[in-house]
Amino acid sequence: MLDIGAAQGWAFTFHQDASSAGRSGGREYVDEMTRMLASHPHVPQVWAHAGCSRRVRPDDHVDLVTQLVEKHTNLHIDLSWVLFDEVVEAGMAHPGWVELVARHPDRFMIGSDAFGDLAGHHASLERWSALTDRLTPAASALVESDNARRLWWR
Repeated sequence: MLDIGAAQGWAFTFHQDASSAGRSGGREYVDEMTRMLASHPHVPQVWAHAGCSRRVRPDDHVDLVTQLVEKHTNLHIDLSWVLFDEVVEAGMAHPGWVELVARHPDRFMIGSDAFGDLAGHHASLERWSALTDRLTPAASALVESDNARRLWWR
């Protein structure tokens, strides 16, 4: 699929948890992902909710995402779903996530991880303002919409 994507200039979103529910804090599947990123360095690849799920919360996750984003220039991060609870706590964006997104605003995008009934969709996106309000206006525009347009609607 990635070979086809490379030939067509497509971006791909992949849903892969960083680990399994039995090893919630681990990084069990990260090596698979890094091999995929390295094997197709010119194909934009978007990691849905940065590998978090209801039962998977990698330890020091912001550090892991930082390492991966800085090593793989084709990696983009979809800020969606339960990742919100990692990035924003009690209405305040975690400083480590703010710093990371501010350093690489062209690599992050707000998503919804929603399909079907989109009731409440707008509210689920609006809550990310706890993060985007701490970015420059230009960086905020990239994260809120411009990156998605560049990858999906070109």
